[in-house]
Amino acid sequence: MKSEFKILFKNAGLKITPQREVIFNAILKNKNKNFTTEEIYDMVKYKHSYIGISTVYRSIKIFLKLGLIERARLDNTTVLYCISKNKSSSDGVIICLNCNYVLNLDDDLFNSLNYKINSLYSFEVNKSKNSFYGLCSNCK
Repeated sequence: MKSEFKILFKNAGLKITPQREVIFNAILKNKNKNFTTEEIYDMVKYKHSYIGISTVYRSIKIFLKLGLIERARLDNTTVLYCISKNKSSSDGVIICLNCNYVLNLDDDLFNSLNYKINSLYSFEVNKSKNSFYGLCSNCK
């Protein structure tokens, strides 16, 4: 993923600043979790006090545009970010509302669902993304 980070930045004509690298590495280190912008800022500010919250916001905007991270809306006001799943990964995730743990669901589950949608409604699904929210076994 780090090499993809560098290639995407180079192809987009963007500089890889130390701040962007630190912020991306913090998200990458916790790739099975979703974070708010403020939580990402909290992860980097203690070791890298020169990084401000506005730098985190700008970096997230760039990471989204390059497809490095994904956005998930928890509710009307809370937006979470996580490392983008590659194209071969699951169409669905389970997200814990308490600890933000993320689990990719089995692709076979969605393949059979897509097949049923096609046969019942004569509708060919080209793309889907499903997020299921609840509590993980550790947070129940």
